[in-house]
Amino acid sequence: MTTSPPTEETESKKTEPTAAVGADALPDASALEDKMPEWFRSPWPFLLFTAVCGVCFFWYNNAMTIYHTDIWSHITYGELIYNAKAIPATEPLMPLSAGMRFVDTAWLSQVLTYKLFAWQGVAGLKFFHGFCVTLTVGLLIGLMYRRTKNVPMILIGLLFFFWVERIQFQIVRPQLTGLVCFTVLFLLLASRRWTGWHFAATTVLFACWANLHGSFVVGLALIAACCAGSWVDVLRRTDKISAAFSGTKFRRFLALAELAFIGTLLNPYGLAIYGDVLTFSNNLNLADILDWEALTIRSAQGQAMAFVALMLLLVYRMTPRRISCAELLQLVGLGVAALWTSRFIVWWGPVAAYYFVLHGSAIWYKSRGGVQSLEPLERKSLWTVSALGLAFIFFAITSFGLAVMHGEHGDFKQSVSASTPVDAVEHMLKDHAAGKLPAGQIFNTFEWGDYLLWKGHKQGFQVFAASHVHLVPREVWRDYLTASQLGNGWRDLLDRYSVNVVLIDTARHRGLVEALKNDTNWEQSYPPRNIQEHNAREKNEYVFYRIKPL
Repeated sequence: MTTSPPTEETESKKTEPTAAVGADALPDASALEDKMPEWFRSPWPFLLFTAVCGVCFFWYNNAMTIYHTDIWSHITYGELIYNAKAIPATEPLMPLSAGMRFVDTAWLSQVLTYKLFAWQGVAGLKFFHGFCVTLTVGLLIGLMYRRTKNVPMILIGLLFFFWVERIQFQIVRPQLTGLVCFTVLFLLLASRRWTGWHFAATTVLFACWANLHGSFVVGLALIAACCAGSWVDVLRRTDKISAAFSGTKFRRFLALAELAFIGTLLNPYGLAIYGDVLTFSNNLNLADILDWEALTIRSAQGQAMAFVALMLLLVYRMTPRRISCAELLQLVGLGVAALWTSRFIVWWGPVAAYYFVLHGSAIWYKSRGGVQSLEPLERKSLWTVSALGLAFIFFAITSFGLAVMHGEHGDFKQSVSASTPVDAVEHMLKDHAAGKLPAGQIFNTFEWGDYLLWKGHKQGFQVFAASHVHLVPREVWRDYLTASQLGNGWRDLLDRYSVNVVLIDTARHRGLVEALKNDTNWEQSYPPRNIQEHNAREKNEYVFYRIKPL
């Protein structure tokens, strides 16, 4: 039996089924179904804003140094409180402030920073810094996006926010925990739907806030502004006082204020904490501190605030949205407080950024010929997984992530600001260990007192003053200013306080440095006379540490 050779037609018949089977075997990527639960999926802006927060967290963990030096006294107070399981009734560290009433409204923040430092060193402090700033930014982004869905405008608002807060965000102090609490409260107040959860959360928030930082009174003022604003809005619409008092929002905010007040009473001082917090700024010593000076257009913060305020006026002039009285009270009240003392700009920043984005987005949508689209963006688990992976990468490459996962702790001197007198104090400790450091009072630049307290309180160093100048008796503070500025009788003041060691900087105390250099009763111990032996890293190369010869 013979077989005929295959023809072209029969050959094609043999190969066609095979090709068809192969095509059916390949999955159609467009038909793949996302089987992850709905709650796990997110829209694409989630990935973008995760990247923004990741960069923020990385920056404040790795690029920023530990500044200002008052963080070291906070850690020292936290250590004392943690070990004693009690808050001292009087100032425990500075001998010249003995007997001064010690009201510590930030005791919980101090204990937390102490435990973080004890656990991971400066990496722990950097984590505290980065976490507080990033959490604030993340909460603000969430609120802006929920209300506007306008990604470009949110990014502009964030630029304004960081510009206004740039200097405040450089400083590591318990105030950062207060800012987090403030942002959480602002988010709660902006909620459109209220449940019992909001009232419970506000009470718990203020109970924590009153122990983390004394700025909880700013939160109460924020609620009061919402309460008063809602009352005025109803009065304007109805022209009836009775209707204004019976308004739903007014009653809601009033109940919220009552619960917040109750929450603040859960602190070691009870109701007495209000007297100390509200009169704190009246302390005369604060008038000599730069942080508590009035905000002016000459400062970088003042210029940033002025520009953002101008942008706010512009969007308020053009916005199609209704302007509530509450938001005006918040912006004007916090703005006036910032002009009174620059420390309040930290609370004005998030409020200004939010309302800029809110009204700027309204202008944006109107210019595009319509209103905000209610159509939700497509949600994919891919964006969520990518965001989680990105968040882990940013965590892993920070100093804190390297310390936790690999035990890699960075160099201490490289991690703290250049204004920290690391080398000078180490030299002082060596002299103390060798018995070369004379006993008695240490006259120091007051900003360096915090670091001296942290490094030397166990060695019995008698620090003249630290940055918590409200704890320094008024007479002692005046004498400090007189001596540091080479005022009349400065030598007698040093003798009267039994000052045997002087640790000052040349930038602000050049006159005193020259006077001590020419005084035969004093000798220079640090830096060494031979500058080649001096390997200091301080911002001021000519940091002087002087001891009186025995």
